[in-house]
Amino acid sequence: MSNEENNKEMKELLKQAIAPVKNAELRRDLWPQMLRKLNEQPPTVPWFDWACRDSQRASSGFSQCDSGVALSLVRREAFMNQHTYLRAYMAGIVVPTILLLVAMTVFCVSRYVYNVPVPVERIIVFPMAVVPNLWGLWNMLFVALDPRHRLPIGLHGAILPFVLAPIAFVVTRLLQFGLPAYFASVFPIAFPFALVVYYLAWKYLVGFLNRVQVIA
Repeated sequence: MSNEENNKEMKELLKQAIAPVKNAELRRDLWPQMLRKLNEQPPTVPWFDWACRDSQRASSGFSQCDSGVALSLVRREAFMNQHTYLRAYMAGIVVPTILLLVAMTVFCVSRYVYNVPVPVERIIVFPMAVVPNLWGLWNMLFVALDPRHRLPIGLHGAILPFVLAPIAFVVTRLLQFGLPAYFASVFPIAFPFALVVYYLAWKYLVGFLNRVQVIA
């Protein structure tokens, strides 16, 4: 048997052993499935790549991101060091301004809705204008004092009623505003209560605002 006959016989045997493919075309596109597989398994960075990156950062000092953050912090600190007394004044007037708005609301409702005889219209300018400004100036004084010698902020604020009370008394005398008959009996109780309120307000509220403004 020649080689040619052997080759033909081998071809016939292979055709009989391997069944022919009936549908040679793909039933669907495999590319979307491959994309899903790639998304499900993100590429991992070998540990030696991270080691090389850290060594480069250590050798170069700061990266661009680190230098940007450091520059931002320096600019913020420089900005906060400006206008210290203005920020102290603004932090000081916040609390009395809010409290006076509440007090004025209560006064208007009681005076004009329930007709409570409290004729304080003549001296209303004192609490509305003088008190918030004194709080702001008092906070400026607290910031201006040497931290080694100044009192805690709560005690510093508790001294303020000793300044406000004489000024209020002088204003009532100048405007000829008659104090109620029970004022003399109420004052020994109301004044210590005001000291406690001022102490707590300055310690927790004004102190918090000063910390927010980075001034104390």
